Amino acid sequence: MAVMVAGIGILQHSNVAEVIGAVPIDDGYTNTARPAPHDWNATEVRVGGQSNARHVGYLKFDLGQLPERHAPQLELNVTGDAGELEFYATEIGWNERTLSEKTAPARTGLLATAQVGSGKQRIVVEFPELLGEQGIYSFAVVRRAKTGTTELASSESGAKTTPRLRVVTPNTPTPGTDPDQPIALPNPSIPPTISETNRPNPNPSPSTTPPGEPTRSGSSGPCSISDKLVPSCGVWWGVAGNPIGGESYDQAMVDVEAELQRPADIAHYYHRGQGVLFPTAGEMNRAFEPGRNRILFINWRPTGLTWRAVADGAADGFLVRLAQHIKSTHPDPFFLSLNAEMEDEVNQTSGSGQTASDFRAFFRHVVQVLRTNGAANVVTVVGYVGAPHWGDVPWFDTLYPGDDVVDWIAEDPYAFGTGDIWRSDFAGMVDRVQNPAGSTWRGFYTWATTKHPSKPVMLGEWGVDDPADDPSYKPDFFRSAGRQLAQFPKLKALVYWNAANFHMVGNTRVDSSAASLAAIRDFVWLDVLSNPGRAYLR
Repeated sequence: MAVMVAGIGILQHSNVAEVIGAVPIDDGYTNTARPAPHDWNATEVRVGGQSNARHVGYLKFDLGQLPERHAPQLELNVTGDAGELEFYATEIGWNERTLSEKTAPARTGLLATAQVGSGKQRIVVEFPELLGEQGIYSFAVVRRAKTGTTELASSESGAKTTPRLRVVTPNTPTPGTDPDQPIALPNPSIPPTISETNRPNPNPSPSTTPPGEPTRSGSSGPCSISDKLVPSCGVWWGVAGNPIGGESYDQAMVDVEAELQRPADIAHYYHRGQGVLFPTAGEMNRAFEPGRNRILFINWRPTGLTWRAVADGAADGFLVRLAQHIKSTHPDPFFLSLNAEMEDEVNQTSGSGQTASDFRAFFRHVVQVLRTNGAANVVTVVGYVGAPHWGDVPWFDTLYPGDDVVDWIAEDPYAFGTGDIWRSDFAGMVDRVQNPAGSTWRGFYTWATTKHPSKPVMLGEWGVDDPADDPSYKPDFFRSAGRQLAQFPKLKALVYWNAANFHMVGNTRVDSSAASLAAIRDFVWLDVLSNPGRAYLR
């Protein structure tokens, strides 16, 4: 017989597929031209650009616990312009009656992309893996292009066209598998021009390279890249794009590439919580996009758990599934930062679960669980704020997780504000000193390379303001930065944060002025920033 659950039938037979599904419990969209909540009961969910406004769609489903090893499909009826839609997981604490630009849920990870044609059509979006919170699954839907509109039929449109999130799973176990053990997830679709033979070997053969020197996983002339992604010559150039004007994080990164007329070597994405396995299908497709040669850099932090709780195993279920996902879907090396900028979250109160020692234990535990369960290709990054006042606190050195679990050390410095300390040149930003009399702090770069000389250093995030009172500051910064790079031989990656008037660090956009854009274009095309990309051939 068939039992109806939220409009989807469950076929109860022993040898046929079981279908579990749900229609939205909330759906709606935000409008940049109308920040207040509106149209919660409309028959469509608008996505894209229309009448000088940007719309982002949101869908939320109560599907319950998904069967193990099976991911959902999202079925949508759409109409509008041809283009590409991006699907993000979001936090679940929103509802359609109060949804607005201000209350929109944070996005926690790009899950998939889908092409839509013009006119009316029905599409099915498949996700490689998805975890919800308490059985709730929430999505943001964004059009990649800045123009064009797509309308999704909403739950108010009627039973025949309402969105449906469903999962189909066979009742009979797969022969030869233990149902209590995790299994490899299927590979997501990869652009057809990318073949396995083009992908870098995540487990290169033993090298005859002397100890301490990078092993060769890709080469062009004398330059080589180690299995920990350390270039023997030059510095990686990367982008972390903060959405501007309603675009997605992914589109923000691509837009920066277009402005600079140069693809990024490193594409930086952010994930929060235990709800999404990464890299997502969209992120992997970006890494293997034809004509590009990007390395993923993912920044993850837990939600709802202290560092001590994670260190004691509270997130192990998620971490084991994450490791299996990484092993089966993205065996290439990629950067992973764990709870970057941790200094701001330290609470040295006994029992807080957030002490410096707790962070160290958290980082070590996460890396050990990932490695034990097959994610040996993850290149770990411990990322600091790097502001000089943190270097003076007595617990600062306690944060460091240990050379055995750290591959790279990162800082997130910015050039902004007033005065020579914060509105500095590149060298002053990388090794910033701002201390009271008697301090022994000599700058973050000096600390990292002195305390941990075997580790490469990166700027995991950095940016330069364009102050209104000094229009020559930002262009001059980048003109001198190329020369000053040579002062920091252990600095091997620069991942730029592109944002408009972000908190107190100012306007770090690469196109904040014509002069700034011209200077940054010259900077990113320097040989020192181009050589690693030439060597890392997929």
